[in-house]
Amino acid sequence: MRLSAAVGQLAADPPARPLAAPVLLNVAAFNEAAKNLRGLLRVVVGLRATVPELQLRIAGYGPDEALVRAYAAELGLLADGTVTFLGKLDHAAVAAEMRQAAAFVLFSNFENLPCVLIEAQASGLPVVATRVGGVAELMPEGSHFGQLVAAGDEPALAAALAALLARPGKQVAALREQVVARFGYAAVGRQFGELYRRIIKYD
Repeated sequence: MRLSAAVGQLAADPPARPLAAPVLLNVAAFNEAAKNLRGLLRVVVGLRATVPELQLRIAGYGPDEALVRAYAAELGLLADGTVTFLGKLDHAAVAAEMRQAAAFVLFSNFENLPCVLIEAQASGLPVVATRVGGVAELMPEGSHFGQLVAAGDEPALAAALAALLARPGKQVAALREQVVARFGYAAVGRQFGELYRRIIKYD
């Protein structure tokens, strides 16, 4: 039930003032085989041509952190402050980052059921992610939650992020309402209740 608690807390937190520049947020382990952070960095390089003030803030740690940092430096993204590595953050710090960002981006090659996407949406933060693993269960096609792209498709990711950043503002209330309706305490409790009733009836 930890996720339901996080959803409830994030949905109750007041919205923070967005940062002056459009900010993308990524929170993930530094595992390049899975997370493809270097692909995301290349997309950010391309987006700067039309959104020169764009920033990417990356939270997390892992075995490939030095590799990803070196690649960001090679692309010139550290010298001008386009990319910031935040390191390991606690839950409260992640929530604060989510409330200030314009979008959450997850460019993974494969995933399970990333709870961070639910937490982002509970913060009123739209998401652009890859259509892998259980991600589509958390972000149904046509929802207000954001957009899905194919794994490894850098042009599609760039187009989705550009379109999202061009929107006038985040639909914070709508995002929070939908997430609480699906993943809050009451919703999860109902789903468990229905499951137990089916099990008892089957027995």
